[in-house]
Amino acid sequence: MQDGFNAFHNPRMDMLFNMIKDCKMLISNDCGAFHIAHVLDDIHIGILKDFARMVS
Repeated sequence: MQDGFNAFHNPRMDMLFNMIKDCKMLISNDCGAFHIAHVLDDIHIGILKDFARMVS
């Protein structure tokens, strides 16, 4: 396996689940990918703009 990272823009759902399942760590600026990683219990970091304002 090669070290480094990959970036994807609008992957298909099946591809997204497989990528998240197989990754060592997910860094996401999208709540969809973040929630999938949370459900799959993978290591994940979410960068969500104005999150506090969205939940209040």
